Amino acid sequence: MVRAFGSAFTLDLRLNHHLLASHYVERHLGAGSNGSHSTGAGEHCYYQGRIRGQPRSFAALSSCQGLRGVFSDGRATYLIEPQAGTEHGQGLRPHIVQRVTSCPRLGCLFPALSQRVPGGIPKLRRRRQVSGDNGNTGQGTEDMGRGQCA
Repeated sequence: MVRAFGSAFTLDLRLNHHLLASHYVERHLGAGSNGSHSTGAGEHCYYQGRIRGQPRSFAALSSCQGLRGVFSDGRATYLIEPQAGTEHGQGLRPHIVQRVTSCPRLGCLFPALSQRVPGGIPKLRRRRQVSGDNGNTGQGTEDMGRGQCA
């Protein structure tokens, strides 16, 4: 149960087995190091579900290092994350819940998230095939703006 903004949200969650492939590879690259990688043995701590009694709700959360993610009751959307400076240990860990008005279009949560991410949300680009007037086919790059996915 998450208590915030005068409400108590009971989240009915289930483990999201389809988020990561069974043999996925993690690569960790650091400045001045060779990096490391591991295969599919990571902790599966990603959940999805709804708020109990709210048919227009959704929830997508991770419990890997504290509770982190998003849930919505259909009227407002809530971002939750562990409070900075608190250590993971036994017992309850303080979390911050931020409320934003529900967003009707793809990418509208990114302005709220960019306040929490150092440097903001990166600008996304994708490569696509293009055909010119002369029939030649080449490659081009399309600017997709901030926080939108293809």
